[in-house]
Formats: sequence, structure tokens, C-alpha cells
Amino acid sequence: MRRIVKVIGYGSFQLSGYPSSVFYLMFEDAKRDLREHAGFGKTLDTALNLNVLHQTALSLEALHFNNIAHQDLKPSNVLLFDI
Repeated sequence: MRRIVKVIGYGSFQLSGYPSSVFYLMFEDAKRDLREHAGFGKTLDTALNLNVLHQTALSLEALHFNNIAHQDLKPSNVLLFDI
């Protein structure tokens, strides 16, 4: 991975009617996310897209290696930082 994102907050809360606590992590703010990067009608660079996909897969692998499930993978949750 090229960059480790800093966790700025974490915790859990209980939703009514839900059997267990919901845990969360808050990360430092990214300038953009994958949804903004791949805006409708944009011409995208194949090499950059493959790099983003590769980095995302490595990040998920690191989570899974530590027995953490993401449970909400979507373009707006893939944070893009300038290197």
C-alpha cells in the first residue's frame, strides 16, 4: 500500500431493534473518492483505474487478514489521496 490513512475516531453504538453494537471508524478527510474520480462521461486512464483497483484490493486484504469485514464497499467509500 502506498499510504496508511490515520484513524481520527472510533467507537460503537446500539441501534434499537438490532441485536449487537455497530462499530465504526472515522478517517482523515480525503480530497475525493472513487465516485468523484469516475464521474459520468469522463474519459478514464486505464492504468490509473487498475492502480486504484489494486490498492483497493490490497486494503481489503489487509482488513480481512485482521478479521475485519468492511460490509459497505462502494465507490464513495474508496478514498483517493494525492501522493
